Amino acid sequence: MARYDRIARIDPPGRDDAFIGWLALRDLQEDERDAELGRRARLRFLAVRLIHRLARRGDDVDPESLQAQCDAVREELGQLPGRDPERQQLADLLKDVPSLDIPTIVDTVLELGETIQAAGHRYGAEELYRAALELAESRGLKELQGRSAQALSGLGASGRA
Repeated sequence: MARYDRIARIDPPGRDDAFIGWLALRDLQEDERDAELGRRARLRFLAVRLIHRLARRGDDVDPESLQAQCDAVREELGQLPGRDPERQQLADLLKDVPSLDIPTIVDTVLELGETIQAAGHRYGAEELYRAALELAESRGLKELQGRSAQALSGLGASGRA
């Protein structure tokens, strides 16, 4: 039988070589058996992919497809406790995305990132801050770009290593 404690560590891929949103799953590193964290990481991953999609497609996003993607993520929200702050922020984000009100979406993403960072999940927060920055940059929202960049730079001193 294989000895899993002797398997060499695999370093994560560079950002340009990874699939969109992968960093949101990295908080599971060394906690793979934590079912609660697994549910959270999965929801964060699904949500952040929506934001990256908006940033990369601009106004060329099919509203029906976007709504369907939001609905699919919304169905998964039941996996978090009803009064969970992260659940409420995810629900707010899923409500905001179809409206395409980009400043509101970026604000909600930044707030969600702060909640995740406060929970000690550095990688999930980083992925959300990067998505907020990408979306703000894609629409030329200078103030929100600054807030997103500031949130990213604040990760160095806090969160999980």
